[in-house]
Amino acid sequence: MDKNILIDDLETSEESMFINVTYKGIPFTGIAYEDSEYRHSEYSYLNGFGQGRCFSVYPNGQLEVEFILEKGETVEETNWYKSGIKKYYYREEPNIIQRWNEESILLVEADNALKKCWYPNGRLKSVFEKKKEFTYYGEDGEFAVKIKASTSNGADYVVLDKNIMTFNGSYINTHYMDLLQDRDFYKYFIIWLDDLEKPKQEEVICNMIKSDILWHKYDGINLASQRKIHKAIPYIKLEIGNNEKPPDIRSVDGTSGLGFAHTIAQRSEIALKELKK
Repeated sequence: MDKNILIDDLETSEESMFINVTYKGIPFTGIAYEDSEYRHSEYSYLNGFGQGRCFSVYPNGQLEVEFILEKGETVEETNWYKSGIKKYYYREEPNIIQRWNEESILLVEADNALKKCWYPNGRLKSVFEKKKEFTYYGEDGEFAVKIKASTSNGADYVVLDKNIMTFNGSYINTHYMDLLQDRDFYKYFIIWLDDLEKPKQEEVICNMIKSDILWHKYDGINLASQRKIHKAIPYIKLEIGNNEKPPDIRSVDGTSGLGFAHTIAQRSEIALKELKK
């Protein structure tokens, strides 16, 4: 078995660094490593395929990631924060995915039949029963929206179709600003907003612009310009001197993110020009 082979010295395909790997033209068996100022990593191979335990450690010696390969495919993986708190866990069979925040609170747990998400304070946020229903909750435990699960070509997913959505209208009407503190609610909020009468839409959008939360302001200004909400102009003008930019936002499961292109002041100037057209 070869040891102390730099990963950069192996010949790998564009498809994967764990499939059909050779060293000097021969399928590689052994341990390859790489070092940087950020981590030390070791990868195990057998006959040209990733096989067995692989890992990376932070400079402080704490494990960053550990995963098990079988014939080049990951069958189990664990990630940690630098503090040693578990960050992510995946197992192929029986299937499970879990994610935690740095306070060790479970944020996501999913298997082949069920996916649950929690708010950072540990309260239940959503439940997706595949082939059945998706439910999104406020932090007080009241449901905000339910969506019938859809299937297509055997895949389960949530469709943002208002015809299969049930909104808890009275609850959202009094709690939408609280719900919007979680960015994941925004896509459901937009569909709920579409069904409101124009005066109520104006009220909601103006309240967003007046919010102290920067991404509420930004989204409210966007909506005002898109929907020609002229009643929002006085509130938008108050933001011309606001040179703050909303921080980037990531979804609770860490799979998607959002960045903002402009400061509040820049977006306000753009919106005011659009509202004058």
